[in-house]
Amino acid sequence: RDWSVTGVQTCALPICGAKVVQVSQNPLLLDASTSKGTGPLTFTWSTLGAPVNFVGTGTPGQILVTFPSKGDFVIQLTITDSKTGTTATYSVILEFT
Repeated sequence: RDWSVTGVQTCALPICGAKVVQVSQNPLLLDASTSKGTGPLTFTWSTLGAPVNFVGTGTPGQILVTFPSKGDFVIQLTITDSKTGTTATYSVILEFT
């Protein structure tokens, strides 16, 4: 599992294969984990387009996202392995209803 949206289906998708996931929770917990890499790993969350509010939970790879309104939001996650410099980027389109 690369990352999941708590309460909805699991998402493991590269940026070129982004799909739409409908969500109704606000705020929504996003949880990333990986079994690859040697670490330490850095998880960087961002949004493309409309802004959302990200708040860390204190757990590496987890973040709460708050949507400002209903609509589609592209959430992007980049995982960086600081030992090897390897990065992997994933994205999902969350349709907040």
